[in-house]
Amino acid sequence: MASTDDVTERRFKQILAAALDEARPNRYAVSEATEEEEDSAPEHEDMDWIDRVADEHADILPAESVKRIHARTIARNIESQNLRRGNRVIRELYESDQLPLGWLETMNYPVTVIRRSINKGGRPVLFRERVRVGVLRAIDFRNMEAEERRAASKDFATRNRTADAELGIADEMESSGLLFFNEWLELKDSKGKAAEG
Repeated sequence: MASTDDVTERRFKQILAAALDEARPNRYAVSEATEEEEDSAPEHEDMDWIDRVADEHADILPAESVKRIHARTIARNIESQNLRRGNRVIRELYESDQLPLGWLETMNYPVTVIRRSINKGGRPVLFRERVRVGVLRAIDFRNMEAEERRAASKDFATRNRTADAELGIADEMESSGLLFFNEWLELKDSKGKAAEG
């Protein structure tokens, strides 16, 4: 394990990522199962394993780094939640016939505005900025709408490709009598080596 003197936040993240990869269970719950699901759900660990790994490695950071990382994590989580709230507020304010109570407080929530332009070299560039809901302009809404439609289209295509891959792998595993994905990978690897040799 590294000494506390030379561990930067970046190095700590690398150490922690490797430890998480090593300790990760094959399956773990990310949400509570309903009573109906509990009986049929396979047994697996919950997310406490993440805390155990973090606790095991916390001592390699100096105290001031721990405080700074913790404060930054909390601040980023709050900003991320506010970003989701900002997007939700825009939808709700537009769709409702009257303003909800406390609507003025929501004007400080951020949203992401992406502008596309061409630089001096003629290359397309993206400029992302967070903007308070209360100071959004019509052009910001137009840029947001265009990006939402691009993202939705890309997400739809990506999700379809992922679903196609999942279905194809399932079909191949079943037709080959394989139980686990790593067996499919080994079969794929052996076929690749046979084709090369």
